[in-house]
Amino acid sequence: MSESERELREHLDSLKDTGHELDGFERVEGRSGRKPRAVLSLRIGSEELTEIEQAAAALDINVSEFIRGAALMRACDINGDPSAVQDVKAKARELNEAVQRLYGKSA
Repeated sequence: MSESERELREHLDSLKDTGHELDGFERVEGRSGRKPRAVLSLRIGSEELTEIEQAAAALDINVSEFIRGAALMRACDINGDPSAVQDVKAKARELNEAVQRLYGKSA
């Protein structure tokens, strides 16, 4: 961290909780392009994570996408939207078959 960055940090820290943190700033209107989302913390064992990572990699998606998809499929099972669940399961089977053809192994 440079000296100027350190000075700026100290100055901003000194303003904390004074009610003057935003002095000198101009309010602008804006909106987010995305729908509001939540960030979840998940406690999971290293062996379980390794298994999930391998499955996600086999599908060429990241772990977040894999967990989100699995959770949504389970939620649909429980909440009773059978047509959507069947559609997702059919697509998952197709994707798994394509991965098997591509890599010659089970996903």
